[in-house]
Amino acid sequence: MRTQAPRQPLVLRDYQMIAEACQRASRVRIEGAAYYKIGELLSKNKRDTLHKSIPYFKKYLNISRRLQDLQGECKALNVLGCTYYSCMNHEKEFGGSMVKADILRTALEYHQEHAAVADAAGIFIAQSNMGLCYRALGDLQKASECYKSAMQFAVRSGDRVAEALALSNLSDVGTLQGDIQTAQVCVERNLEIAAATKDSRVGCESYEQLGTLAMLKGDYAAATEGFLTGLEVALVE
Repeated sequence: MRTQAPRQPLVLRDYQMIAEACQRASRVRIEGAAYYKIGELLSKNKRDTLHKSIPYFKKYLNISRRLQDLQGECKALNVLGCTYYSCMNHEKEFGGSMVKADILRTALEYHQEHAAVADAAGIFIAQSNMGLCYRALGDLQKASECYKSAMQFAVRSGDRVAEALALSNLSDVGTLQGDIQTAQVCVERNLEIAAATKDSRVGCESYEQLGTLAMLKGDYAAATEGFLTGLEVALVE
């Protein structure tokens, strides 16, 4: 009995040929999907080809908008924002036309556009990513505002995993701002979520954050207890 050889996954050149053929045949939707796959493949090698994925994600965005494909538009805006963010330290790949702050502001603009057209889940993602951009730009106040907005969407949707992420981000920014009290409240709420959802990862990270906050307050006994409890939770998992 003859067995069929396993089908090989498509490679970069295959998707380039698909995109070219679909462009000639006016099969716009498949052309756009091919551009996205090209960008995805190029972005896997973050060191050498990440920046080369951007033009293909932009083509996918343009096609999604032409087709009035809102889901595709949101997907493209998110991936463009994340790709620019990941390129923040790759200034030389932009030929000297952009410095780190320019790259981050471009990432921020895409995430803002995403937030403007997304559903509630998409707004949570966009606001969280905007917070990351503002934090990298050194604007901790705006980062905090974005994380608070993200948390509000998470609470309204009842998504405790998303709420825990927003609280963790708020705690980190609060710590950087020297607002230990706010950071402490966020961490304690995260411990409640960890206990309710039996999420050991969130519990471990929260105890470690408690240890860090205790160190900042000079309470080294409490810091040790927090770190050890976090280690115990991790070991149980």
